[in-house]
Amino acid sequence: SVDDFCEESSSSSNSSNNMPEWWIYPRLSEEADECDMIRNLMNEQDMQDVVQALASYALKKTDVRFRWKWEHVISSTYVRAIGPAGMVLSVEAGDGVAMDLPISFGSGTGEFKDSIRSIRGEVLDMMAVINV
Repeated sequence: SVDDFCEESSSSSNSSNNMPEWWIYPRLSEEADECDMIRNLMNEQDMQDVVQALASYALKKTDVRFRWKWEHVISSTYVRAIGPAGMVLSVEAGDGVAMDLPISFGSGTGEFKDSIRSIRGEVLDMMAVINV
């Protein structure tokens, strides 16, 4: 599910200290490898329509005033991180303002996924919801 926690940031979108409080880093090397592989695949050029649609979908689930500010002005989006409990998209507006958009898996609380298959399944489920 899409988490309502959205944080606008004018700092670098690669900052690792700007993660949601429910964020869990992969605990096993296999999980880390799987998360990196999924992130790399989603950041490939032929997946940009899907990632952009995911960001638009997530923004529509946030506060209306915040959505109004960001809807229709997204210039680029990429997957910054994927972990067992969710993912973080980096969204940039045409004017260069960047924001991190956390999306939690499961119940919306970032519940921990204990297997690679679960992480992969959560990502596929999110992609199916946006229907690109």
